Amino acid sequence: MRVILLFISSFISSSDLSELLIKNQEFSSDIIIFDSESIVSKGSMSYIKGDFVYSFDHPSKQILAGLEGKLFIQDDDFKQVMVYDDDDSFLIRKLLFDSYEHEELSCFLNAIN
Repeated sequence: MRVILLFISSFISSSDLSELLIKNQEFSSDIIIFDSESIVSKGSMSYIKGDFVYSFDHPSKQILAGLEGKLFIQDDDFKQVMVYDDDDSFLIRKLLFDSYEHEELSCFLNAIN
C-alpha cells in the first residue's frame, strides 16, 4: 500500500505537534504538497530524538538535516553544502519545536492502494 500524505504544518495545533514529538521520538513520512493543479513539493522526512532529515525530490533536489545543534543544507543544483548553527531561526525547526505562530487550516489525507 502506498500512502500519500498531504503535509501542511498548520493541520495540527502546535501543542499537539509538540506532544506527538515527545511521545514518538522516531518517525518517517513521505510528504507531498500540492495545489489544485499540480505537485508543489515532494519529499520525505525522518525524525529521531530531536534530529531530523528532510529530503526534497521536487521541485529541486535538496536535503535539510538538523543534527547535533547544526543545520545542514545540501543543494544539488549549486553543488554545495551549507552549515548553520541551529538557533531556531529556520522555519523547519520552529515547526518541529512549537515556536511557530500559525493559523489552523483544514487538510486531508489521501491514501492510494
